[in-house]
Amino acid sequence: MPLVARTFYLGLDRFAGIIPGWKIPKFQSKMTAHQIGLKTDFFGDALLSLRKDNRFYHYAKSHTNFISKVSIRDENAILKSASGFLKILYPSLNLTTEEYLFNCLKPARELRQNIHGLLYNLDDEFKQYERDIIVDVM
Repeated sequence: MPLVARTFYLGLDRFAGIIPGWKIPKFQSKMTAHQIGLKTDFFGDALLSLRKDNRFYHYAKSHTNFISKVSIRDENAILKSASGFLKILYPSLNLTTEEYLFNCLKPARELRQNIHGLLYNLDDEFKQYERDIIVDVM
């Protein structure tokens, strides 16, 4: 395999997830805010301060069961994304396992599945793992 192609695959594997462009609505003038809103730099600072808080990652790790054979990169990407959803949606970590499954774990798995599916189809190295990532809560 050419070095350029191999580098592309490895670079693609560094992504935790990709949101397909067709799932993001086109911005229209009716979408602009006409009232008071939350400034994004303040929101970004709040999220950055939560980055050092490991409780969310530990929650995700202790409540996630990987059923299919996945790579360490897939596992870490899903856990990082799920902990990110936890930080945004449940900053107090006051949630049920069903809320974790549907609002954090499934979206994180779907994001990583996009990357995993591309790699699975592009390079035989990734065929040692199952095509679909299957996760559940513990």
